[in-house]
Amino acid sequence: MGNYISATLIKTLKPKDKHYDVRDKSLKGFLIRVNPSGNMSYVIQYWRSKRMHIGKVGVLKPEKAREKATQLLGLAASGEDPKNTKYNYRDTSPTIKEFLEQDYQPWVEAHNVAGDEAVKTIKRHFSGFFDKSLDQIKLQDVERLRTKLIAEQKPNSINRVISDFRSLFSKALEWDVIKKHPLSDLKTLKYDDTRVRYLTSAEKKSLMSALETREAKRKQGRKNHIKWQLDRGYKAVSAFKGEEFSDHMKPMILIALNTGLRRSELFAIERVNINLKDKMLFVPETKNFKSRYVPLNKTASKAMEIWMRQTEHLDTPYLFPSPSNVKKRITDVKTAWKNIKAAAKLVDFHWHDLRHDFASKLVMAGVDLYTVQRLLGHQDIKMTMKYAHLAPDHMKSSVGKLDLL
Repeated sequence: MGNYISATLIKTLKPKDKHYDVRDKSLKGFLIRVNPSGNMSYVIQYWRSKRMHIGKVGVLKPEKAREKATQLLGLAASGEDPKNTKYNYRDTSPTIKEFLEQDYQPWVEAHNVAGDEAVKTIKRHFSGFFDKSLDQIKLQDVERLRTKLIAEQKPNSINRVISDFRSLFSKALEWDVIKKHPLSDLKTLKYDDTRVRYLTSAEKKSLMSALETREAKRKQGRKNHIKWQLDRGYKAVSAFKGEEFSDHMKPMILIALNTGLRRSELFAIERVNINLKDKMLFVPETKNFKSRYVPLNKTASKAMEIWMRQTEHLDTPYLFPSPSNVKKRITDVKTAWKNIKAAAKLVDFHWHDLRHDFASKLVMAGVDLYTVQRLLGHQDIKMTMKYAHLAPDHMKSSVGKLDLL
């Protein structure tokens, strides 16, 4: 049984640890969403799992909300999606927090391989705006925040942060939740994007040595723990086999160096998309929403094979599941990566530079830029051209052909 949504009912609604819905007993599909923050909004649920905000409790009176809900549910009943109408939401725009958690987050996590990271970025940097409605955000608000970030982060990192927030409004505009994009005139920060950082022979040797040392220490620590358990009569966990990895870091780094995958793509690898027989990896969805096949060399395929065998007992679809929940993929390796870099004494080398190393070594080995573009999943060849200077012999031989004329 439902409740009749009214001012009297609203006074009785209290926030809980998790959001919950209160449905109207007389108008099917009309409900109130109560958030843990105490904020409440009027919502309609139409068709199967389609929802749309129609106003904020406290801004819109329940009678007016019911009137609008009736109108929109009527459109849905006639086969027209209410979100595609020219309905005016200016006085009923949801808060950024409401729109993020109830609409944008489910969509971006389902359609973007790095969607969960985008949501985390928005929550980390823009939570101060969460109580504002979507149509209250001004360009100056974001400009002010970006100015603060300039002292802490590099321009390209700041651009990515702003891009994640901007995308939220782009989707709100597409869904007709807002009538104007508040950040449409916000220009990206300019920076030198030609930086290419790759490992020298000495640095790669140092990185591999650091990984081996880390492996040995972790395995010895596990053996010591097993001995401690056995000495006290406890049931010990299985010891590592000679070829097994101590955790996900070494296979992950080896695969990154030998495939050029973006971090989000690497984290999201699913076992079903790995073909060890043909040494091929299918990347179903990328940053550019395009799938691609990535061939696996001996190093990458061996690392995958060992790690898959080592973790085959886990009930997970992912090659690198989250240590805390194997049903989900891993999302962060910052601490471990920081320690490995320190041990290897790598200066000004970031995780993304593993991808640069892959591309740079290919170009230096004489692989043409078009092939490198396809392997990296670059949408535009201009993005791949930053590696062109690493093929000096090829360019010299090209210019040398003029001597024959």
